[in-house]
Amino acid sequence: MKEYIISIIALAFICAVVSMLSPEGEGGGLGKHVKLISGLLLILACLSPIISLVKGLYDLDLAGLRYHYGKSSEEYESIFLSELSIADVENVKQDVENRLAEKFGLKKESFSVSIRITPERDRIDLILIRLFDSAIWTDTGKLEEYLERIYNCEVVTAIG
Repeated sequence: MKEYIISIIALAFICAVVSMLSPEGEGGGLGKHVKLISGLLLILACLSPIISLVKGLYDLDLAGLRYHYGKSSEEYESIFLSELSIADVENVKQDVENRLAEKFGLKKESFSVSIRITPERDRIDLILIRLFDSAIWTDTGKLEEYLERIYNCEVVTAIG
């Protein structure tokens, strides 16, 4: 901050000296142009921290994600999906269970959820729902359509 203030003061001093030394002629002469250029230089010098901040934010580029992982969102998505872990699969499984209990009113002990992941892409490939007891009367078509729309994968229901 100290260097910034010193540079502004030094630039203002140089602009004042050049303005005083510039010849005044009819209609302001060269002095009018020197004052305009000096004023613009001072404005740019005062705005330089803001310009650096904007440039830094542009270089940061979405919290550094695109810079770190490459320019395309497909590349980022493939890296993200390759990090899918067992804990993530368990989280998805619990989410499916919660959604079925909430949306269709199923008791958690009346169904089970299994998730299959494609080995080459580490992506959820299939969600298998097994229905027991009173859950066998659930409209499986609506259930499958609902989960396929949310998870963008194949959903299969089985009874028993």
